[in-house]
Amino acid sequence: ATGRYDGIFVDLDSYHLDEIAVLREAAVLAGDGFKFLYCSHKLPCMARNSNALRPEEIVLQKPFHAEKIVEILSLQFDLA
Repeated sequence: ATGRYDGIFVDLDSYHLDEIAVLREAAVLAGDGFKFLYCSHKLPCMARNSNALRPEEIVLQKPFHAEKIVEILSLQFDLA
């Protein structure tokens, strides 16, 4: 990663599949460590299916709790 940005939150309710594809293509420049985290009002499994996401990709269901965000970010970015 470039060190400038480590990841991005993408609101699946606000972006179309083609826009998400453009974001993913642009993220290649940031390197392999760049993370995508998604949020949606849909259940995570439904959001993954309707947006062609892999099962291991993180989708947070809105509304979400701050504690859950801290937990996920700590795991994804090795925060101690």
